[in-house]
This record gives sequence, structure tokens and C-alpha cells, in this order.
Amino acid sequence: MELKLLLRKTPMFPLPISFYIYAGIALVSAFCGFYVEHLRFENYQTQVEAIGKQAEEHTKAVIAEQQAQTERIANDYKTKLDSINSYYGRMRQSSSGTVSASSQTITFADGTPKTLYLLPKTVQQQPSN
Repeated sequence: MELKLLLRKTPMFPLPISFYIYAGIALVSAFCGFYVEHLRFENYQTQVEAIGKQAEEHTKAVIAEQQAQTERIANDYKTKLDSINSYYGRMRQSSSGTVSASSQTITFADGTPKTLYLLPKTVQQQPSN
């Protein structure tokens, strides 16, 4: 008998039923809000991955274009350099790289040896009157 009295004094739901309804609504709305935000975040991640892949493809295309341009410039430079070398190579004289072995001093009309000093144009001596 005491057990029956004890059970009557402690009801199964000590709070009003409206509290449980509001708590249930709050939990369901929190879960729905979390789920919606989770879906938005997944959508954002997918968009960022797509943008990243597009950027990588664009970067690869730009790098390939730059490498092709670099090769064209290098080939053009090499072609022009070879044509310049072949043009001036034909003009080279066989004796152009040799120096005469004689070391004669310069003599003027009167036969006296003179050493020439080359001065810059601004420092050259003026003829005396």
C-alpha cells in the first residue's frame, strides 16, 4: 500500500505537457536548423571545389601557353643568332686575329721617335699660334 501512495505522490510527468511539447518543437527546429546549415555548408564546399578545379585548369593552360611562348622566343632568338653568326662569319678575315711581331716606335718626318698619347677629345691640346 505504501508503494501506491508513493507512486501517486510522484507523477510520471512532473512538468506540464505543454513544456514537453515546446521542448520537442525546440529540439526538432534545432535539428532542422542544423541540417539546413549543414546542407548549405556542403553546397559551399562543392562550389569552392569546383572553383578550385577551374582555377587549376586555367593555371595549367596559362603555364602551357607561357612555355610555348618561351620556346617560340628561344627558337626565334637562336635562329636570328645563327643567321647573324653565319653572316659575320663569312666576313671574318683569316689574318684578323694576328698582330705583327715588330715593335717599332713611331717616327715622325724628321726621323725622331715619338710616343703617342691618346687624349680624350675634351682634353686634347689646342694648336699653338
